[in-house]
Amino acid sequence: MSNRSALIVFAKKPLLGQVKSRFQPVVSPEMSLEIYRNFVEVTLDSVKQLSDTEIWLGCFPDSAHPWFEELSKRFELQLFDQKGENLGIRMEKAFELLSQNKFHKKVIIGTDSPHLPLHFIQSAIQYLDHSPVVLGPSRDGGYYLLGISGEPPSLFDGISWSTESVLSSTLMKLLKQKIPFRFLPEWYDIDRFEDLVSLHAYWKSLKRAGGNIPEIFFRELDRLESIQNYHA
Repeated sequence: MSNRSALIVFAKKPLLGQVKSRFQPVVSPEMSLEIYRNFVEVTLDSVKQLSDTEIWLGCFPDSAHPWFEELSKRFELQLFDQKGENLGIRMEKAFELLSQNKFHKKVIIGTDSPHLPLHFIQSAIQYLDHSPVVLGPSRDGGYYLLGISGEPPSLFDGISWSTESVLSSTLMKLLKQKIPFRFLPEWYDIDRFEDLVSLHAYWKSLKRAGGNIPEIFFRELDRLESIQNYHA
């Protein structure tokens, strides 16, 4: 197997009421959907800057939506359907698919952290030159990134997904199998309305410091009445 690198981005089909539902009722279902689409597009716009890394978009439950086709063309992505009854199986199958396509270094992220620093992903890819597993721990007890080099180890069965024990259970599996791993810095997802307020404040501070932010999306958040009222 060559030393080729690939980044897998997991995304859901943009269906009203089925994405970012925890922003509600403070944010309407329609606005939650628009915010979700922005999350995905901001994430893809960031990761397209990765050099020598192919981007694959894992679509849930499948890629049968015009928006996915649009993203594929705009960002030059490979689309595939997520398969499996839970997140662990879907990730395992995604890693297997990339291994079958002769990628040695494989990293997977979601779209709940549109503010994820690109250099975290770059570091993960570099770490995979010397470590078989890289984890990006999340504040909620899970992980925002998982990187694997070579054939995927057995990490995905027996995990209570979407709970605060995901990371600790994964670490136990790694230690039991004596698989070396590296950690990235801790980061956090934007799941609740309060997180959305924090994201707006983070980008506002970054902008003041002269950093790069997704200007169009930031202005949309800046005009969002619920965020303005939160700060009032």
